Amino acid sequence: MQNYLQLKKSSGMTQIELLVGISIISIIGMALFSLLFVNNNLLNSIENSNDEIINRYYGIEYLRNEISNSDLIIPSKYFKNSTTMKPLAFVIQKEVYSYRRNSNNKERYNKVIYCVKGDKLIRNSCKSNEFKFENLKIFSGYSEILTGVEKVNSSIDYESSQIKIKIEFTNGDFATINMKLRCELYEKSI
Repeated sequence: MQNYLQLKKSSGMTQIELLVGISIISIIGMALFSLLFVNNNLLNSIENSNDEIINRYYGIEYLRNEISNSDLIIPSKYFKNSTTMKPLAFVIQKEVYSYRRNSNNKERYNKVIYCVKGDKLIRNSCKSNEFKFENLKIFSGYSEILTGVEKVNSSIDYESSQIKIKIEFTNGDFATINMKLRCELYEKSI
C-alpha cells in the first residue's frame, strides 16, 4: 500500500511545476509569434521595394519606347511654357493618320511632352491637325509615368543626334537614358 501512495503522489505535478511549464510555453509562443510578425513585415517591405523597382523599370522603358517610336523630336524651347510644371528638353511628335470611308485620309499630329511635377514624371499629350507649336497649357492628356522622382536632367545633342536623360529618385537611385535617335530633330533658329 505504501508503494501505491508513493506512486500516486509522484504521478501528478505540483503548482510550481505547472506554473513553470505554462511560463515556458508562453515564452516560446510569444517568440514564435514575434518571429512570424517580423517575417511578415520583412516580406511586405521586400515586396514593396520590388514593386517600386518594377514600376521604375516599366516607366523608363515606356519613355524609351516612346522616344524611339517618334517621328520628330522638337526641343521644348519652341513651346510656350505657361504651366507650373518643368518640361524636359524635348517634345515627341508622332504622325497619326485617320482613315475615313467617304473622304480623304487626314494627317494629325500627336505631341507628347514629359514634365516633372512634385515627385512625379508626368506625360502630357495633345492632338492637332496642323504642325504648330502649341502653348503647353493645352496639353491635356495626363498620365503619371514615374513616382519618387527628385530631379530630371535632359538634353539634346544635335551633333550626335542623341537624347540624354538622367532621372534621380528620392531614395538616391538614378537612371540614365542615352538614346541615339532614329527620327529627325527639329532645328530652327528662333
